[in-house]
Amino acid sequence: MGNFYNLMAQAGLVAIRTHQKSGKGRSVKRTQNEISFHCLRHTATSLMKNAGISSAIVQEFIGHDSPAISANYTHIETSALKKAADSLPDILM
Repeated sequence: MGNFYNLMAQAGLVAIRTHQKSGKGRSVKRTQNEISFHCLRHTATSLMKNAGISSAIVQEFIGHDSPAISANYTHIETSALKKAADSLPDILM
């Protein structure tokens, strides 16, 4: 993860760590960044699935071990749900 963090710091997405003592010690909970590898995985998974890319391809691309894990990373947009509903045949004709 260190390399990913360094890439994000170089891109200006996170603050550069100085490794200087802050006086907080090990007993204090670490602060977390708003952006992380984990959240980018969620975003990439959701973007691909909302774009209509098959779940099997998304799972392989992201590197999830199972469809269940991949599903936990998926956040379906309202527009994708509407598009799916609009694609159903009109049965009231």
